[in-house]
Amino acid sequence: MCEESTRTDVETRMAAVLDRARSAVVAMSPAQSGAGFDVVSARLGARSRRQSRNRRLLFVGVSAVAVLAIGISYLHLLRPEPRQAPLGYWVEGGQLVEGGYVRASRPEGVRLHFVEGTELRLPFETRGRLVSVDDKGARFAIEQGLATVSVVPRPEARWLFEAGPFLVAVHGTVFTVAWDGSSERLNVQLEKGLVSVNGPLSEEPIVIRAGQQLLVDLNKKEVRLREMEAAVSTESVVLEKSVSPAERPHDASTASEARTHGAARSWAAALAAGDVDFVLADAERRGIARVMVHAPSESLAALADAARYRRKYDLARAALLAQRDRFSGSRRAEEAAFLLGRVEEASERANGGVRGSSKMAASKAIDWYDRYLRDSPHGAYASEALGRKMVVIWSAQGASAARPLAEDYLHLFSHGTYAGAARALVVKP
Repeated sequence: MCEESTRTDVETRMAAVLDRARSAVVAMSPAQSGAGFDVVSARLGARSRRQSRNRRLLFVGVSAVAVLAIGISYLHLLRPEPRQAPLGYWVEGGQLVEGGYVRASRPEGVRLHFVEGTELRLPFETRGRLVSVDDKGARFAIEQGLATVSVVPRPEARWLFEAGPFLVAVHGTVFTVAWDGSSERLNVQLEKGLVSVNGPLSEEPIVIRAGQQLLVDLNKKEVRLREMEAAVSTESVVLEKSVSPAERPHDASTASEARTHGAARSWAAALAAGDVDFVLADAERRGIARVMVHAPSESLAALADAARYRRKYDLARAALLAQRDRFSGSRRAEEAAFLLGRVEEASERANGGVRGSSKMAASKAIDWYDRYLRDSPHGAYASEALGRKMVVIWSAQGASAARPLAEDYLHLFSHGTYAGAARALVVKP
């Protein structure tokens, strides 16, 4: 009874409080009610707009970040591979002067050392200059005298030596090259390894192997390739056209060594040792189609060189095209464009026009030279590419068409391999 009486008293007092609260509240007019509704609606609308704006800003921000990330990734893919720093070198017994010329300061001559171990030795009277240096090697020009060269074999190494109008490409070797400008004679003696020589009297590379000597007399148009130990030359040919690398003697001991090493021997190493035939035979054994798809860049380059030296131009072309397709943007792929131009020239001569007219062959070669010069205007073969383009146009279209190229060549490469031909074009009436 007591609890019920207490509950009743509380309820009575609460009812009284509510009645007083209701009587204190003044009823709103319709205008006041509408205004209040508008205020609440405006506040709710503002809040909704703020939330919508925040959502839009968040979406735009996320989208911008996504687009920026995609753009950065795309630019990263398009960005060319960074070039490595050029090889370090120093001069012993002399100095480099203006134009890259090496000047000896002592009677015994000067030595040019490179950090990876390659060394050039020049007698006091030799006139030569360092044309260019990159991470793969260097290009050196001998204007008069001789140089003894020891090149350390390395993957993708690139060493080029100008001797008058000749260009000697080195594949890891020890050799001596001499050029006498007054008598126009070249003398290359190879102690070990392999070099290839491009120049007048031979439209294709002349391959020299260990123990051989190449003698060229431009005045007599004579080329002799012989064993240095032999008292009588094993080969003496007066050339108007080319000396076939396939007809030159093959070092049987080198081939035997290659068979001993077997498949474990890399093609680049075999090429550096002068064993062209091992590279070709091993490629056949592995399967040419499989090689084109799976061989690394360095192996494709070695195969292309070996095929060119043996005048297997279809194989050389396939290897060079595979290089460009699979390793696009690399230095090897850029240089393959120049070599494809040489292959087109040599292939047309070897096939006697079977592959098409001379104009078509010239057009293909020029296209490849142009591509190389566009992609690698300061590359190792820039001088040769412009020089070959000049010669091809001279042969196919006449001197007047080639003369502007000759002027460009002399402006860019006044001491280059084709400078003599360019001067002849410029002064020609």
